Amino acid sequence: MIDKGSKITPVEKFFGNPDELTTREIELAKRSPSTKRRIRAEARMRRGFHPFGMALREPRGETCGTCLFAVAGGASARWYKCQKSKITGGMATDLRLKWAACNLWADGMKKV
Repeated sequence: MIDKGSKITPVEKFFGNPDELTTREIELAKRSPSTKRRIRAEARMRRGFHPFGMALREPRGETCGTCLFAVAGGASARWYKCQKSKITGGMATDLRLKWAACNLWADGMKKV
């Protein structure tokens, strides 16, 4: 718990409660914004949540890459977005196809 009079460190501001952080997360908190996003996503998934805030799908095994709502962005499909989350033009809402699927996952595999 942080006292009102104490200063909040950048690590606490970014990750929350420092008691729940690993040494690796604390060291990486000083890195680039994209590295911080990746570490934050990994921490959320360890706690049972998708990086966009939804609960992870049970049973696990599916990924965002097989979801109906994962859409390619850009002319050369260099990034992906989720239609079930707020889509912006920034990197913070980019989707990683390897992420574990959330509870909103729908079968997006093409049937032949």
